[in-house]
Amino acid sequence: MLVAVHVNSPNAEEWRDSLQASLPEYPCRLLDASLSPKDVTHAAVWMAPPGWLATLPQLRCILSLAAGVDHILEDPLLPADVPILRLFGEPLAARMREFVLLAVLALHRDLPRLQANRKGRIWKEWESPTSAQRRIGVMGLGALGRESAKLLANVGFRVAGWSRRHREISGIDCFSGDSELEGFLREAEILVNLLPLTPTTQDLFDGRLFRRLPAGSGFVNVGRGAHVIEEDLLSALDSGHLSGAVLDCFRVEPL
Repeated sequence: MLVAVHVNSPNAEEWRDSLQASLPEYPCRLLDASLSPKDVTHAAVWMAPPGWLATLPQLRCILSLAAGVDHILEDPLLPADVPILRLFGEPLAARMREFVLLAVLALHRDLPRLQANRKGRIWKEWESPTSAQRRIGVMGLGALGRESAKLLANVGFRVAGWSRRHREISGIDCFSGDSELEGFLREAEILVNLLPLTPTTQDLFDGRLFRRLPAGSGFVNVGRGAHVIEEDLLSALDSGHLSGAVLDCFRVEPL
């Protein structure tokens, strides 16, 4: 067994070394010119070159080095009969739920306004609602969405979640399907996107969806850049219908 590792980032060697430490009996090699395709049985990847996986005749398994697999499914030459696994564990869950909490608190307590007032040397008080008075909507109740929703509820926010299929999560008001999306959005004062990127969720966050949110809502995107029509988001911000947004991803990266 040989594990080929490809990570489209400067820390590719760290990923290789970490996998090698966990699999001492199996060689883990970075993708390079010296790697023979016929020797590769497993591929651990993030943003692998399109078509590369199809050149591996002995490939038994593909591991996504992330919680999502859209970067693999986008490959038009992806071998149809090779199972795909995704990476998930407590460190990843902790980083995601902490970032979501940070983003929600920034919008909840109007951090951009505080920063602008500090820069302008403006002393002006305003009254913010408490967490119990703020309704948070989480779209996507997979492993990361559930973790994030539960942490927000533990902080004291009123949390609702939406997913394609119905879920039952203690302390979370769960909505599901197209028929319940309208009611979910109508109550979401801060909307968090944690949906997977699929053909049905691409471009989902457009002007029509943003207009269904309460006036003055906030938006947090920790999904994928292709979820959002960025021109529509900017229009919603410029009009004031959205009060702010925290974006972890964009259609074209780096900005």
